[in-house]
Amino acid sequence: MGIAVDVVVKQQDSIIAQLGIKDIFGQFLVLSFFTLVIWVLESVFEYAYERLWHNLAQNIQYQLRLDAYKHLQDLELAYFEERSTGSLMSVLSDDINQLERFLDVGANDISKLR
Repeated sequence: MGIAVDVVVKQQDSIIAQLGIKDIFGQFLVLSFFTLVIWVLESVFEYAYERLWHNLAQNIQYQLRLDAYKHLQDLELAYFEERSTGSLMSVLSDDINQLERFLDVGANDISKLR
């Protein structure tokens, strides 16, 4: 915005005019081009940022599931006689899913706060 105001107020003495573009319409075209490039780059980096958080959440979820399954396999049978296997798996699955959702959405949103 500041550069656009500079072009309107100073015209041939603006910052963009110092780059060699004296025509006001040309200056606005250059300013529009730079605005478009910045917007595209911001969108690309935002997409990459969200994909990386999503991939991190998925990888952690996968590793936790493998570790939890291995731990359950190492438990004695007496442990499962006292507890319902379905309820154990349900709690385990829900907890891991909630952690994945937090990492995918919540941690991403928290990191955006400034």
